[in-house]
Amino acid sequence: MSIYTKLETELAIEPEETQTEMASDQHGEIGAIIIGALVNFVYPRKLGRVFNAQTSFVLSPGQPARMPDAAFIKRERMAAWSDSDVPFAPDLAVEVMSRSDDWSEVVRKAQSYLQAGSSLVWVVDPYAQNIFVFKPSTHVLMLTPQAELNGDTLLPGFSFRVGDLFEQPTLTSDANGSNPVNN
Repeated sequence: MSIYTKLETELAIEPEETQTEMASDQHGEIGAIIIGALVNFVYPRKLGRVFNAQTSFVLSPGQPARMPDAAFIKRERMAAWSDSDVPFAPDLAVEVMSRSDDWSEVVRKAQSYLQAGSSLVWVVDPYAQNIFVFKPSTHVLMLTPQAELNGDTLLPGFSFRVGDLFEQPTLTSDANGSNPVNN
């Protein structure tokens, strides 16, 4: 059997069907904005690594991996890339809520990150336009659009106005007066 025949046979196997809800455009853009802000802060300072929602973290052996919408790991905890799931919790996990999310499940998810070793969890609620900050051994802090989200002791100096996360960009006409989206 040639390598191509073997590959065609393996690809022909149907994966298990899952009922994963796809993220909305708002969800995806908020995640991208947070990742961009983290990248712009973390990498010039060589503080660690920033990950997107495609990265799996194994919080405890035998449990399903978690895939936060954004994550940060301090440099000293992860010096090199691997070709598998990250075998521990991120230092910072960011979850963007979807309309179908159940608040009690979101809280359980945040607590699971903290119990596995995360020092900070941000839960973004785009519908109420708030960010909930979870830290070990403290109450949950709710930040309103006027508040500043900060990196606490994990990312000292990181700051982001909560309301900026929820402002929709306005598309303006180009120099010729035409809308670039409709061309």
